[in-house]
Amino acid sequence: MGRRFLRVFLPESLASIKDLPDTIEDRSFKILMTRKSASERVERFNLRRQGKDLETLRSAMTVWAEARGKDIQTVYDGLSEVSELRGLDDRFQDISEPLVAIALIADAELSNGAQRIWPELSEILRDMAGQRSDGDRSEALSGLIAIAEAALADTDEVFVSNNELLKRAVATEGLTWLKSTKMLATFCGKYALVPRHNSAKTERGYSITKEWLDDVRARYMPPIIDFKPSEPSADQAGRGSESNL
Repeated sequence: MGRRFLRVFLPESLASIKDLPDTIEDRSFKILMTRKSASERVERFNLRRQGKDLETLRSAMTVWAEARGKDIQTVYDGLSEVSELRGLDDRFQDISEPLVAIALIADAELSNGAQRIWPELSEILRDMAGQRSDGDRSEALSGLIAIAEAALADTDEVFVSNNELLKRAVATEGLTWLKSTKMLATFCGKYALVPRHNSAKTERGYSITKEWLDDVRARYMPPIIDFKPSEPSADQAGRGSESNL
């Protein structure tokens, strides 16, 4: 019986409004989309208008992949531990290594002075790895919003130190997984809340504003629809009474 080669790996893109099963997410790069605010304007994606450009890009990528396939395979087979990804969970490193090999080959082709791909990609991968430990995203964000609301009270801006915000976070449902101010900074940074010094330059923490809170609600939290059932008309009420006779 002759040897037969079977294709056992094929990257796929999946899109979903809700979370995917854990067995899929754990083997995937999870890219979270950011909901635009009502005041933001972005160019509308239209496949009919942009399809030609996308097809040109797809063809160029196919040609490059076919020409460099063996080189990428050689680099991939020779990868040991990638220092930039050291400390991340084993499964995430496994799914990252094909991208690492592609980026290293692409960087080797760049002329001197051109921007390298791998340094920026490694930062993105580390950030994505951090998202995997965030637990339930909506619950975590709800917890952060609740802390911000309590801290602001009736003011427009308040400063909360790193340690104080961490103390409040670990006592809040959905944020108990936070173990350090560094993990807190990574999580808050995803929502444009970054640590900085207070006005006196004596302490680092977070400047929480009502403007930031409103923006986060508008971008990430689903709108609450105040639904009230309509009153039946006189004719409907009459028919309903007749049907019960």
